[in-house]
Amino acid sequence: MGPEQKNLDHRQARLAGLWERMVQTLGVYTVNVLLDRAIWHVAQQYPELARIQYGDDGLSFEALVSTSPLPAEGAYEALYDEMLLIMARLLGKDMARRLIDELKPEEPSATTLMPSEG
Repeated sequence: MGPEQKNLDHRQARLAGLWERMVQTLGVYTVNVLLDRAIWHVAQQYPELARIQYGDDGLSFEALVSTSPLPAEGAYEALYDEMLLIMARLLGKDMARRLIDELKPEEPSATTLMPSEG
């Protein structure tokens, strides 16, 4: 497996991990509605992301990677960031920070997406 494929796998796993963590907190139906909104918003810049499939069992990237063009490198990050932003707006900054802190250490801090209080 080449470095490009490893990078793609990591970005997909990161999105799937966020989806799973959000489902634990908000429930699958709510998260899928939020994901639908996030994909709609981000697909305006990265239309290929509209091919991501999702449901009660999670995310599927099969339709996305089996066709051309593959998503631009920033596409997954844009979707991830949009999901975090929606979560922060919905739950408030404090709750969103706690949820983000439970994600892997290499994930971006909530403070990079939300202005500091002051």
